[in-house]
Amino acid sequence: MSDSSRGRAGRRPAQLSFPVRAILSLLFIWHVTAVFMAPMSISVANIDSVVNWVAQRTWMQRYLDALYLNHGYHFFAPDPGDGHLIHFQVMDERGSVIKEGEFPNLKDQWPRLRYHRYFMLADQCQLPAPSEAEERRWTETYLKTYARQLLREYGGQSVRVQRIVHYPLFMDDALKGRSLTYPETYRTEMEVVQRRQDLDLPAPSQSGWIQLRRDVASGWRGGVR
Repeated sequence: MSDSSRGRAGRRPAQLSFPVRAILSLLFIWHVTAVFMAPMSISVANIDSVVNWVAQRTWMQRYLDALYLNHGYHFFAPDPGDGHLIHFQVMDERGSVIKEGEFPNLKDQWPRLRYHRYFMLADQCQLPAPSEAEERRWTETYLKTYARQLLREYGGQSVRVQRIVHYPLFMDDALKGRSLTYPETYRTEMEVVQRRQDLDLPAPSQSGWIQLRRDVASGWRGGVR
């Protein structure tokens, strides 16, 4: 065996120094914590919890936003929660319905990513709050925001917006052969009616739903990040 071969065989692989390994380990722990922090802060009901306190800090929010980790997905397993639908009716001055629809709706919103955006609009109405009354106030605020946008987009003089809860199909119903859209799995949770003269709205436009996200972006604590 040549001297060069013996030298290569006896050479140890390069190792990172302890300070570098410590820094990389801390960065890894920080990133994994951030990945779990966003969905956990939504699932935790107590606003004063440590999880919510950390998740709402500016330094955490900036990191989550920069890497697009602040999307608000829940941990669905092991039990998926209720689904939600927003049903609306836009009416003219005589009370006749000139536009009716709901979201999310696979027939109207496609491709799948667009459907998912509407799915999140319907689901995010319910936010963690210190009391049931406060939670209902935020839900009503969101629905009124959607109602204003519907009036801007479709015109009309008034709009009725309903938030409908869609419960998972119970085992007994499934054993009876009932479908996932069985009528008794739906319940109207809240309804709001908005009139154009009460809102001081500008003339209707065809701007679509672009402004809608801006209207509701202030978050459950108030103030835009």
